[in-house]
Amino acid sequence: MQLLLEFFVRRPMLVNVLMVMFFLGGFMAMRSLPYNTLPSLDTGMISVVTDQPGAGAEDIELSITVPLEKEFLHIDGVDKVLSNSIEGQSTIMVMGHASDPTEKYDKLEAEIYNAIDRARSSLPKNLQANPVVTRPENTVNRPLAQVLVVGSVPEETLREISRRVRLELRNLEGVSGVSRESYRPREVKIFLDDVKLRRLGISHDQVIAAINSRNVRDSGGAVESAAGEQDILTIGKFEDPKDVEEVIVFQGRPGDFVRVKDIARVHYDFADPVVRSSMHGRNAIRLLVKAGEDADRLSTAYRVKDYIEERNTRLPADVRLLLIKDDTVATTAMLDVLISNAIAGIILVVLVLLCFFSFRLTIWVALGIPTAIMMVFAVMPLLGLSVNLFTMAALILMLGIMVDDAVVVAESIFRHHEYDYTPVESAVIGTNKVVLPVVTSALTTMVALAPAAFIGGVQGKAFYVIPIMAILVLLMSLLECKFILPSHIAHSLQGAGHGKLTRSWFQAVEDGYESLMMKVIPHRYIFAVLTLVLFVVAAVLASSRLVFVSAPETNADILYIKAEGAIGTSLTTMENKLAGLERELRGIIPGSELDEIVVTAGHHDHDRGTVTEGRDPAWGLVSIFLQPAERRSLDSRELRDELVARYARREGFHNLSVRLEGLSPPMGSPLEAVVIGNTPNRFVAADLLMEYVHSLHGVREVWSDYVPGKPIISLKIDHNALARHGLTVGEVSSAVKVAFNGKVVDTFDTVEEVITYRMLLDGVDVRDPASLYSLAVTNKHGENILLRSLVDFEQRSGEGTVRHFMGDRATTVFADIDREKISMLELNRLVADYIREADFAGRFPELSFYQGGELVAEKEQAGEVGKALLIALVSIFFILLLLFNSFLQPFMVLFMIPLGVVGVLVAFVLQGIVLSFAAIVGIAGLMGVIVNDALVMLDRFNVEQKLHSRDGDETLLHDRQIVECASVRLRPVVITTVTTCAGLFPAAYELGGANELITPMIMAMFWGVLIASFVTLFLLPCFYAMERDLMARLNPGHARQTLEQVVMYN
Repeated sequence: MQLLLEFFVRRPMLVNVLMVMFFLGGFMAMRSLPYNTLPSLDTGMISVVTDQPGAGAEDIELSITVPLEKEFLHIDGVDKVLSNSIEGQSTIMVMGHASDPTEKYDKLEAEIYNAIDRARSSLPKNLQANPVVTRPENTVNRPLAQVLVVGSVPEETLREISRRVRLELRNLEGVSGVSRESYRPREVKIFLDDVKLRRLGISHDQVIAAINSRNVRDSGGAVESAAGEQDILTIGKFEDPKDVEEVIVFQGRPGDFVRVKDIARVHYDFADPVVRSSMHGRNAIRLLVKAGEDADRLSTAYRVKDYIEERNTRLPADVRLLLIKDDTVATTAMLDVLISNAIAGIILVVLVLLCFFSFRLTIWVALGIPTAIMMVFAVMPLLGLSVNLFTMAALILMLGIMVDDAVVVAESIFRHHEYDYTPVESAVIGTNKVVLPVVTSALTTMVALAPAAFIGGVQGKAFYVIPIMAILVLLMSLLECKFILPSHIAHSLQGAGHGKLTRSWFQAVEDGYESLMMKVIPHRYIFAVLTLVLFVVAAVLASSRLVFVSAPETNADILYIKAEGAIGTSLTTMENKLAGLERELRGIIPGSELDEIVVTAGHHDHDRGTVTEGRDPAWGLVSIFLQPAERRSLDSRELRDELVARYARREGFHNLSVRLEGLSPPMGSPLEAVVIGNTPNRFVAADLLMEYVHSLHGVREVWSDYVPGKPIISLKIDHNALARHGLTVGEVSSAVKVAFNGKVVDTFDTVEEVITYRMLLDGVDVRDPASLYSLAVTNKHGENILLRSLVDFEQRSGEGTVRHFMGDRATTVFADIDREKISMLELNRLVADYIREADFAGRFPELSFYQGGELVAEKEQAGEVGKALLIALVSIFFILLLLFNSFLQPFMVLFMIPLGVVGVLVAFVLQGIVLSFAAIVGIAGLMGVIVNDALVMLDRFNVEQKLHSRDGDETLLHDRQIVECASVRLRPVVITTVTTCAGLFPAAYELGGANELITPMIMAMFWGVLIASFVTLFLLPCFYAMERDLMARLNPGHARQTLEQVVMYN
């Protein structure tokens, strides 16, 4: 290694060429690296959605959800299975273990497909499409942008424009798909005339059969001829959707045909609306743009943005494409803040170096920062890393630390140059003198961070790139200060003489420190005890006041208002109510702070990766898109609180609730109490829980996932009557479907879309259940049999959604809290106590209870973090053990870590900052940095002791020698501390802008380094002196000289 170092020191031209190559490689990599807001994250949530139009929630549950769930529950690697059965749709969420790697989720997805195949025989035979499997919580599947096609034009015009725009968007580089919302498909409605059907004795099924047998396209095989082989094609398919009018249903006398148009009114229309979107009172079709798995999301988002701007120039004046919630705005705003803080940090680091070193030395040391950064960027593509919030945060975290090793190396080289060594000798000898502590300090920081890369859970997967990136920075910085920096300094010292190239002002600081330590060392035991007592008291007080929130709320860019009207509210009525709410919100929120507001009637789903709450005309969602937090003064949390207070009671709405959507990984709600059981008593228990939780101080909002459904009319069939009239259950069911919801009987395929044929009974008031009593069913003999003579009618209330937890019916109670008044753990403890004290087990023996959400996620996270920190401490201990060849000295160094952590806790309490998972990651990195300062000083003590022994003096170091050694290491310790804090300060205190997700991490490192370094300067020399005292007592032959003896000798 020494020969390699000398090789580079003697060849400055080669070193300069290598540095230029690193810069070129880094710049090229920066141009090709993907830029994203967040790193790729897969939490193992896999959804299985199966559509069955017209089927009720309970029918969906029993015919689709239950057969699929039975198979999913037997798959190895499944943590939870949640489901929701709503009218026309089954949604099942299969969740793998949060700590599992993506490879296991891939295997789980493959097993789900196999399970669907096994359950296929139990699923309805008339399913129109196979179950759709997706991974909604994977950030790859997160929509890149939302495009709204808005206009005051006929729906047909809006549909056509949105169809073309969708096709053009899909052709853009990086776009993998575009889904639609509020886009009504074409539908041909066949309104049967019930009077004519009864007079002619034609049943609904006869009409359906006639249409199906006419609309056929089939191959008749191939035939050999003299001209060669030719295919035979039988074509009966409709050439136009309205061809259905000419279908022959019945023939009386020869030539006397009864066609569809004779017994029905055919209307070319759209499907009935289920969801409608609007903005500024104008109809809108929403297009959700998805980026490819390997695509650069930022570049793709800019292509979408450019396309929208260009496409708007080719649209009618009253139609516009609006781009909302796109990655360009959030990502560029985030990068601007991080880059601004990074630049400010680099400037401060350089200014600090100038305070200690000459301009020439400062330039070479500071040049190591961009060199190491470019080396990092050059390597990032090889590791599959992208430029995102967390990789940039890691760079900021390491800014000051990057120069720590360089400062130690440069300081050693200049100290040797002051001892009249030649520049080359100074570079080689000075670097080799500190190479062991420098490498060890970098290694301890790496092993402190490495376990954090393997923390499982949602938060761990989101933050894993930070330790990886930080280790990469340390490696590149180590290479730079080991081989590039010595060459540069040696070259700069040529012809510089042997004058001091460091600032002389610090000598006064060293003298003051030395004088103070000469007073502390004789009273080392008292000083150590007082220091420890002070930190223990501080730890107790801080821990009692510190609030821990794994993923605290941030100043989010998006708010959602979930709206529910009274049961039975029509879609149009709800749309009008939401439009009024939108107008009011535009008056509340300043225009400069607002991006857009989008209104959706028909559902209020907004959570990523959760089971859909269903579809209901009485539901709505108001999506409020604010300007990025970095570019506005309005705090979304304050806006949320204002809206909650304003809309606590709102006329015209049954319920209005406000939610934030930030960048933090999803952890669930503070309270998710699941009541599990297949009896109606679960609703009673859930109501009792809600009543209790609502009474607790600090609870902001309580709600459950129970959704009341439409009244259900059950038809109890008289099978004897059916048999007498020659009817089947299927024929009765078909007649009821046609009369009330309509029945999809066939499709018409075009290149652009699939048009469905829906058969309905004309003149039936679907809102009036009494219409059932007059409904007739025609048998194969042409006899009209009244439905009331075949069935008994029973009316009961139904569930709008039927939810399952691990295969059983369940109702979940949720709560949101004010964390300054009540903690998540306290809330869940109170709920658990209430369930026990209210004797729920005795009152509801058939029910079971489960508390999940944030509680479970945080418990899993705490275990993972604890293991990671323990592994880091043990690893650091063994490295120090090998370095010092002593059991006591590693403990002396490690003892500085809890003191630094206490400093962080006190700083957080004084500033009102909550302790979060991001702060824990910062503390993990802090462990290695704290060790570095202690290691540098302790290494100096040991080196001096070895020199002492080599000169034939077997006595141990006396007090003055210990103080002098500490004074020699004062400058590098102070420089590394101040440069580290200078690099962190702008981001910690948001000088270049705020990013609340990573600020706690930066703040933990800043205060931990500052306090631990200060304590190390005074406490470690005392510990070393105490170790010498112990050795002197154990080995009197090596008795330690006292200060008085030294004075006598002098």
